[in-house]
Amino acid sequence: MKAKSVAILLPVLLLLTITSYAQDRQDLIMGEWVSESRTKGGLGTSRSFKAGGTLIVTFGALVNFTYKLEKNILSLYGIEGDLIAKKEVYYLDTDIILINLETKEEERLSRIDGDSKKTILGKWKGPHYTGGKQILHFTANGNCYLSVPFMFARGNYQVSNHVLKEIIKGKVLEWKWHFEDNTLILEKLDGSKKETYMIAK
Repeated sequence: MKAKSVAILLPVLLLLTITSYAQDRQDLIMGEWVSESRTKGGLGTSRSFKAGGTLIVTFGALVNFTYKLEKNILSLYGIEGDLIAKKEVYYLDTDIILINLETKEEERLSRIDGDSKKTILGKWKGPHYTGGKQILHFTANGNCYLSVPFMFARGNYQVSNHVLKEIIKGKVLEWKWHFEDNTLILEKLDGSKKETYMIAK
């Protein structure tokens, strides 16, 4: 009787272990990732892997900044540490208003992700001077990611061992994936394409 119980229990434990492992692998990839390689015009891809298997892919202009917020003065710096702009920051319900101290140009963005309290942390969306929509993502690590998407697609993803399957509008893409330090490496199963991403943090 005891041997029979063990025989039944072992497959159950194995299934739970496999399920837990698969979930852990999905947890590792969750978050927003922005492409390290950009075109000469600064175009790149971002991939957001969300809980529940939702995938959001955008392609467009991508610019990385660092920032400092002192009281209501926001300073944006380029990748070389040069000051790009200083802006006054005002909060209005779920919106944020940015006023360039030099040009006096005003931007009004609406919160799309993050704490509802008066904090700049999170994602903000609004008009861009090019006529498109911009998304500003301020992180707790002092980084700011500006994207002006030309293409937006929503789909689903699945992670099985080291294979990432993306399903967007009925089209299936499969990638081998792994990490090198903090970089996410995606490579088509047939080896025809390789992309590198960094986590937006």
